[in-house]
Amino acid sequence: MRLYQEKQKFDSKWLKALLIIGFFVPMLFLMYGSYKQLIEGVPFGDNPASDLGLIITLVMMLILAVVIYFVFFRSQMIIEMDETKISVKFFPLIWTERTYKKEDIESFSVEKYNSLLRYGGWGLRYRSRKELAINTSGNEGILLVLRNGKKVMLGTKNTEQFAAALNKMLNN
Repeated sequence: MRLYQEKQKFDSKWLKALLIIGFFVPMLFLMYGSYKQLIEGVPFGDNPASDLGLIITLVMMLILAVVIYFVFFRSQMIIEMDETKISVKFFPLIWTERTYKKEDIESFSVEKYNSLLRYGGWGLRYRSRKELAINTSGNEGILLVLRNGKKVMLGTKNTEQFAAALNKMLNN
């Protein structure tokens, strides 16, 4: 029986704006330059790249654009909990489901944290070999302390519901 489920996406407006300004605007500039040089035959810039170099750069940038799109705009973190385990899926950052079994969890705490300062950002982030964060946004999470000494911070937008379900799982 499912005790808890939460789905999250990267929904930060400033992150999307930063990606658009920092990547997609220069991409448009590169596309404009490619059009001028490859289609109109007018060299682009004071020291233009070769046509082949321009094509390779454009193709690489388009591939990178698709990767960035899927990582930041299509990725989804899913946390599911039943009576025996917590499962975390975060496609495409985690290709396999991460499972934390009930018997492996020593304790947990609800925490407010600054993901940028504590973990260096959002997504799948390692603070050390013993501490991992999996989050998309926000500043609240459930810190799992595992019996092997490792810690896992799971970002959540529903700390009270998550904590209540986790208490129920651990106390049964």
